[in-house]
Parts: sequence; structure tokens; C-alpha cells
Amino acid sequence: MKKYILISSLILAVVLISLKSGVASSLLLFVLVGAVPGTSLTLSPVIMFLVIACAVVVGGAKLLKYSDSQSN
Repeated sequence: MKKYILISSLILAVVLISLKSGVASSLLLFVLVGAVPGTSLTLSPVIMFLVIACAVVVGGAKLLKYSDSQSN
């Protein structure tokens, strides 16, 4: 139970810090518009789709690998 409380507290702290510092809005702009924070670069929708698709595939593979290792 302590583990779940610690993890949820850590996630909440990261979310609150990112909201206060502006990181969350920069990340949202990057995902929705393709605006790279701190530059005047914008990525095309095709590249943004590829970046998001790769992130989902890699994240899903890591999640599956983690869940398989926990079940054994």
C-alpha cells in the first residue's frame, strides 16, 4: 500500500510542477501543433503523426515487457 501512495504522490507532484512551470503547455503545443519549444520550428503533421506513433509503439512494447516480467 505504501508503494501505491508513494507512486501516486510522485505522479501528482510531477503533474503540478509541470503545470506551474509551463512544461505542460509546451508539451501540449508540441503534440497538437508541432511547435518545438524554444525555437521557431514547426513540424509537419506527417512527422508529428510518425513521432506520436513511434512513441506509442515503444511505450506499449515497454509496458508489455514490464507486465510480462511481473507475471513470471
